[in-house]
Amino acid sequence: IPECAPKGPAIVYISKMVPSVGGRFKAFGRVLSGTIAKNTRIDIYGANYKFGGKEDYFPNKPVQRVEIGVGPYFLGVDSCPAGNTIMVGGVDAYLLKSGTLVAVGNPECYPIRNMKFSVTPVVRKAIRVKNPAKKPQLTQALQKLVRTDPLCQVETNEAGQVTIAGAGELHIEILIKRLRDIAKIEIIEDKPVVSFRETVTDEMEEPILTKSPNKHNRVYMVAAPLDEGIVDLILNNKLAPTVDSKTKAESLRPFGFDLAATRKIWAYGPDDNGPNMLVDQTRGVSYLSEIKDSIVSGLQWSTKGGALCEEPMHGISYAITDAKLHADAIHRGAGQLLPTARRAFLGSQLSAGPGLLEPIFEVTITSPPEGLKGIWSVISARRGTVLNQKETPGSPIIEVTCNMPAAASFGFDADMRAATGGEAFSSLSFSHWEGVPGSVYAESSLTAKLVAEVRKRKGLKEAMPEAVDFIDKL
Repeated sequence: IPECAPKGPAIVYISKMVPSVGGRFKAFGRVLSGTIAKNTRIDIYGANYKFGGKEDYFPNKPVQRVEIGVGPYFLGVDSCPAGNTIMVGGVDAYLLKSGTLVAVGNPECYPIRNMKFSVTPVVRKAIRVKNPAKKPQLTQALQKLVRTDPLCQVETNEAGQVTIAGAGELHIEILIKRLRDIAKIEIIEDKPVVSFRETVTDEMEEPILTKSPNKHNRVYMVAAPLDEGIVDLILNNKLAPTVDSKTKAESLRPFGFDLAATRKIWAYGPDDNGPNMLVDQTRGVSYLSEIKDSIVSGLQWSTKGGALCEEPMHGISYAITDAKLHADAIHRGAGQLLPTARRAFLGSQLSAGPGLLEPIFEVTITSPPEGLKGIWSVISARRGTVLNQKETPGSPIIEVTCNMPAAASFGFDADMRAATGGEAFSSLSFSHWEGVPGSVYAESSLTAKLVAEVRKRKGLKEAMPEAVDFIDKL
């Protein structure tokens, strides 16, 4: 691959799927090594394939078609050497969004790692069909839409409501327009909403206790804020299960972890690579290894939807400090420990100063000097914070950089044009997560209002949950 050798084994990284005729897809990617030719046989590694495993692995499949780009068109060719971007036909049945194609007979080849994006799908919009009889057409169109956009996410709740998530208001508009073009049916949109994250702000002095339904098992748990440096390591796969313990310990040493403490880290969640961590702080607990899977499953379940408003958790460090388990294995199975673990995670979250994080956009605005007054008024009205203001050398244009909550960004471009007479231009990109001011339990605070809005939108109980709803007494 470093030599981009056209005579080496063929390796192609597929980055996205492009709609084709007849409901099929072509795979767009780059040839990293060798030469890819039609009618040759390849091994296909999907996005979830891990070296040596069988999941998402499809051996000895044919390449039906190879195309190269010529201006806005793609033309069929017999073969294409390394260094070129191509379209590959016939692999769409095996790949969802991305993957790796490798010439047959190269089992030592690792899959190319999936691309990481600097943006996060934080803006959501619920959609529905005007004619309920055409809902199957919407479902098929959504499946195609998800494959064509790496950032698009589609969720369906228990009530059947379909929600599309994208990087911003404009991205959502583009996705829905593309969806209408694919489905060719009338689609009704709701107002866009923002995704939040649940977190904690305090460290607990004493662990909380939860008991299993049969009262024979007890789990003790504490929660605390997780250092943002550790969150970055998790999200950048520096602490993945494939990384050896010594390397992890070196990465975590600045945060007070030695090799022994690193080996006590049980899991990250949600989805095994999320920004929350579970640590074992127990001493001499019998049968603990037998319930580890149930506790970890409870972490994955809980961190996908927290206690406040069932939004994903972010930046929480959980520690199991003790456990009292029944000697008979039949009384400490997953049916007993999984709900117990989930209540322990949610109860400790609410006992450690629960808070809400909102997505923050970095906004770059360019304008002549006469538009500055309008820019400042729009920014201040939307809870924005100006970071920098500078002149562009050799021109009268001024560039303003600011942070703005994603929840306040809807309609921003229209307001900016109206306030500056169309002279200002802006671009928004996801920057970071930031705590919403105020206490969850202070009714007049912004945090409480946002939590109440999300709970109402999701059909949850209006009353805010409390720690006593989840924990047990000794």
